[in-house]
Amino acid sequence: MFYDDTLVKEGERVTVWRLTNFAKPLTNLEGKDISSEKARTTVDCATRKMANSQVMRFAGKDASGDMLNSYETPLRFTTVALGSTDAELIHKLCGK
Repeated sequence: MFYDDTLVKEGERVTVWRLTNFAKPLTNLEGKDISSEKARTTVDCATRKMANSQVMRFAGKDASGDMLNSYETPLRFTTVALGSTDAELIHKLCGK
């Protein structure tokens, strides 16, 4: 899921916030269960690649409960697998 109201377009790049609820909780290094994550994702429509610049992980579903991890990184664009949910997101944001 992504949030339309946070969509920012700059040239060939589109940045959105995405929410992921994990089917089974992940366990962080401290042994705590992570149920969901919010990620600020930038899609480069020209190259059809994407990168996360900020990620926050939460104990509860839908980014609720305690924030267990948070980090920011420089944009490192990666190729997206055809048929994946990331490919669907690129198609929705960029068309084609």
